[in-house]
Amino acid sequence: MPDKGDKREFTRVHIQVDVETDDENFRTMHGSTNDISMGGFFVETQDELEIGYEGRMELLLDGGLEKVPIEVQGKVVRANRDGYGIEIVKVYGIDSYSHLKKLVLYNAADLNKVQAEIERHSGIKSFETQGQITIID
Repeated sequence: MPDKGDKREFTRVHIQVDVETDDENFRTMHGSTNDISMGGFFVETQDELEIGYEGRMELLLDGGLEKVPIEVQGKVVRANRDGYGIEIVKVYGIDSYSHLKKLVLYNAADLNKVQAEIERHSGIKSFETQGQITIID
């Protein structure tokens, strides 16, 4: 159960993963995460994004010869001098969702707590449900 000052629904794990975005407006962002949860991540970058910006982003897992992408729709919800807090609005495909879930579980200090959070939110959310993750095929 989160403490009174913590409004997060999901536990964050501290891990660095490369993040990139390249949208139809030719906006690009390259950085790396400081922490990740099932609901979002903090990306450290020198690139500039506005609060409220929403776009397709890739978290790139080092899979040996190739980077394995976790494709999400991310929304910038806060900013500071080091980077941006990104809310995961959608996850593109079951493979991306599975990779995100495994990444968080395998790096969690309290595996049972994180597993309970994921089960409580059931993973796949409807489009109509505000503030919850949607998986799109």
